[in-house]
Amino acid sequence: MSTQAAQDHSPTGFDGKPSGLQTPATEVTDPTLRGEQPSLPEEVSPSRSIPTPGRLQFWLIFIALMVASFLSALDLTSVSTALPTIVEDLEGTDFAWVGSAFALGSTAILPLVGGLAQIFGRRPIVIGSILFFALGSGLCGGANNMTMLIAGRTIQGIGGGGILATSEIVVADMVPLRQRGAYMGIFGAFLMDLANR
Repeated sequence: MSTQAAQDHSPTGFDGKPSGLQTPATEVTDPTLRGEQPSLPEEVSPSRSIPTPGRLQFWLIFIALMVASFLSALDLTSVSTALPTIVEDLEGTDFAWVGSAFALGSTAILPLVGGLAQIFGRRPIVIGSILFFALGSGLCGGANNMTMLIAGRTIQGIGGGGILATSEIVVADMVPLRQRGAYMGIFGAFLMDLANR
């Protein structure tokens, strides 16, 4: 095959120029649309030190996250037991939405939580999720009709989903990759053991 034929079949970029098969380390970058040289990504060092596994601060954070996650998981599963009594007291008929509203709110917030935690940091998102969960719990406790109960369960689900997602993000931040499976296993075993009782 001639070199002209090989050039005709080489992959081209969006600008019609041959893109070549270069590795990212040796790739020559083109200027941006304004003619500037593209900036290289900078590594951002953490502003505070991350607690290392085995120290007291690490275990206090780990246990606090496990308790918050346990409360969220417990609330997801425990309402079904008391639901007939709750529906009877509130004289409602939409009992299916009481359980579904929590799961729907929890599922809807999951994709957003990771991005928010990346932008604003982990601590504000964890605290905000706990506040949403507490607000939803208060609304559910003070509900005088089924609509208010379902709205409270939805808000509670948003907080509960945020708690479950950010708990895993924080544990992944604190634990090195080599040890992460063991700590996630402890976390999951704790939740499954207590949620199944």
